[in-house]
Amino acid sequence: MKKTMKVRRKREKVRALKGLSQLTETFIRHLYAKGYFKEASFVEDNKLDFGYFENSYGRDFIKFAAYNFGKDHQDIAKWLPGSHLKKVVLYGCASLDKNNVFAAKRLRKFFKIQENTVCSRCMLKDSCGYANKSVWGIGTNNLLLVDVMKVITLYALDLVPAKLTVPDEIIDTIARKTSIAFSGDMKVVLYREAHV
Repeated sequence: MKKTMKVRRKREKVRALKGLSQLTETFIRHLYAKGYFKEASFVEDNKLDFGYFENSYGRDFIKFAAYNFGKDHQDIAKWLPGSHLKKVVLYGCASLDKNNVFAAKRLRKFFKIQENTVCSRCMLKDSCGYANKSVWGIGTNNLLLVDVMKVITLYALDLVPAKLTVPDEIIDTIARKTSIAFSGDMKVVLYREAHV
C-alpha cells in the first residue's frame, strides 16, 4: 500500500492589521444601513460589530460590499475630485491581484498617465506580471466608481502587501475619497428624493 502525502501550501506571513479610521467606520456603517452586509454570516442579531473587521476575512467582506456599492452608485463618480484620485493612482497599484491591478490601470488610462511613469518606481514591480502593460477597452474613457472603490478600499482597509509602504499623504487622500463617496451617496439620495 502506497502512502500519499499532502503537500502543504506555504503560509503567507500573517501581519497585524491597523485599526479602521473614523471615516472608514462611518462608510462601513453606511454600507451596513444600505443592506450591503445582509449576506454576511458574521452579522448576528442584525447588529454591526466592528470586532469582526479585525481580520482579513472581515476586511475582505467590506471590500466586497464597497465594490458592490461602486457598481450600484456610478453617478457618484462625477463628484469625485480628480486631483485627489490622480494622486492615488500615480502612487501605484495597491495589490498584485489582476482585478485590482487592472482597475488601477484603467484609472491611470482615464487620467492619461503613462504606465512606465508609475511602474518604474513601484515597490511591487519585481513581483508583478502586469508591469508597464496598458489596458484597453471598457472603462478607459469613463471614470468607473467600482474601479475607484477597488483601489481605495485596499488602502483604507490596510489590505496592501506588507512590502508596500504607503505614505501618509496617500492615506489622507484615501480617507477623503471614502468620505466623498459617502457624502456623494447622500447627494444622490437627496437629489432623487427632490425629483420624484
